[in-house]
Amino acid sequence: MRQLALTLNFSLLIFHSITAQRLQQPVEVIRDQWGVNHIYAKNEHDLFWAQGYQAAQDRLFQLEIWRRQATGTVAELLGPQEVKRDVGTRLFRFRGNLNKELLHYHPRGPQIVRAFVEGINAYIAEILKTPENLPFEFRVLDMKPGFWTPDVVISRHQGLLGNVRDELNYGRLVKLIGPEKLRELSWFHPTTKPTEPDLTLHVNGDQLFQPILDLYEAFRLPLKFQGQATKADEDEAAFMGTPNRPGPSLTPSPSPKTGRGESHPGTLHPLPFWERGRG
Repeated sequence: MRQLALTLNFSLLIFHSITAQRLQQPVEVIRDQWGVNHIYAKNEHDLFWAQGYQAAQDRLFQLEIWRRQATGTVAELLGPQEVKRDVGTRLFRFRGNLNKELLHYHPRGPQIVRAFVEGINAYIAEILKTPENLPFEFRVLDMKPGFWTPDVVISRHQGLLGNVRDELNYGRLVKLIGPEKLRELSWFHPTTKPTEPDLTLHVNGDQLFQPILDLYEAFRLPLKFQGQATKADEDEAAFMGTPNRPGPSLTPSPSPKTGRGESHPGTLHPLPFWERGRG
């Protein structure tokens, strides 16, 4: 009980000293022994504002990578090899009515998303006052986080867009073998009559064999850090770690199956793969 009270008091002290002027009412944030935030708010705005603030506090570098993937600015960080990704991102960005789009998610979607983004940006504004306290990754890459906008939240770079390749392949097969043969070889469901779905091509079928998904594939690819760390990076990583536990590395960790470097989108592995998960 004493530990819980100390955690509660510490969270309230830090949280209120930073955000009291931006909240409509007091908010309690309790970080438990597993590092999970428990947010207690008296209204919806403050709840999602606090969620954004705490998410930025815990995952600032991850949020910055997502922001860059969503806005087509990855090449600024990782170089010209990412220009194609950025072009694809900007091509597929949402350009409709944002308020109308957010209403599809929740009756108060615009208000919820804006409160969440305001919370993220509030923490970013705070940490930029003391850039020496930015997470390790920002110092290694000599960069600073940018501010979010509501359209970043609905970015399509992580959307569930799974059937676009199937649609293209069906079109190519219609061109090669015809719609009747395709129906014979494939199972389309649900259907109410043998002529469904309509497989008539309304474009020049030859054009379907062009690399028309190149930009789509580029902006959907997982983001990987493939460069080697500099000597200064290694020195700082060693300083941040311990003799038996090296600090974070920007190089992909070797796969236990293949021995080749592998990494996850927008993440840095603080430990070798054989030590991850240890206490």
